[in-house]
Amino acid sequence: DMVQPIDSLFYCLYHYDGETCSIIDSTCETVYNKEYKFGVSLEVIDGTLYSANPGVFKFDGNYWTKILYDNRLWRIRGNTQNNIYCIGWEGLISHYNGIEWNIVPVDIIGDMTLFDMWTDGKEVFIISRDGIQTYIFHGK
Repeated sequence: DMVQPIDSLFYCLYHYDGETCSIIDSTCETVYNKEYKFGVSLEVIDGTLYSANPGVFKFDGNYWTKILYDNRLWRIRGNTQNNIYCIGWEGLISHYNGIEWNIVPVDIIGDMTLFDMWTDGKEVFIISRDGIQTYIFHGK
């Protein structure tokens, strides 16, 4: 006799000032609303907060702007604002050079889901798995 709650995902972004945590933003996804204000993967690059999943967002200190509309991307890493990588489903790697986003073609990865990465600006390490093995791809 009870109506079940609508399935939803609610995300809060907190800031810790050294003493307390406070919510600085939030977003909610329901079956009726699939629009996010920001993504669930966060990265600070050159003092600017970015997020990914779904798409890529940039925070200016007050508002989020969606800067890349590709919902397959879900991890973001970079060492400068002119060298940002996003990875995601189906072996997708996207790179921002300070001007534009470009898909990085890598035949060896195929359609594997990419899980995480790291870069220092000279090298890139990407982690993936196929359900049996874990793979680490290294590029320069």
